[in-house]
Amino acid sequence: MKLSSRIRAEQIIAMGFGFGLVMSLLPCPARTDQWNEKTIFTVNGEPVQVTGKVLLEPGQYTFKLLETPRVTGT
Repeated sequence: MKLSSRIRAEQIIAMGFGFGLVMSLLPCPARTDQWNEKTIFTVNGEPVQVTGKVLLEPGQYTFKLLETPRVTGT
């Protein structure tokens, strides 16, 4: 294998690893468990402000969807 093609292969591999690293650092959207519609949220370090009103101090919080009547098609 030529030196230039070897360098290109190494660059492609390095870009792949870099892309994978960046993708692993992106935040995932919060989702509820469909079985019980509950989400556990952990705050580490600094407090988090939600919607400009609620300040969540570091700790673990459980969010659960209130029971609402299910609407079905007629």
